[in-house]
Amino acid sequence: MIAVSFEDWLARQRNRNSRLGDLARDVARDPNWPARAGIEEYRFYIQRQPGWGVSLNAFDNAWRSYNSFLRKG
Repeated sequence: MIAVSFEDWLARQRNRNSRLGDLARDVARDPNWPARAGIEEYRFYIQRQPGWGVSLNAFDNAWRSYNSFLRKG
């Protein structure tokens, strides 16, 4: 099985009308997003994005959902 990156998984969430969808759209628009990083680097990056409407709580929920997706794979 080929592992799906967080970014690839997140890109599939862009059409959701939710905080997860908001995060996915923010990441898709951001050319500086730290692709294929770890949770701490992602969290550090999000904290420093003043224009993003997403909270760290939304990111943490997305990260948990992503890891659940990987376990089911």
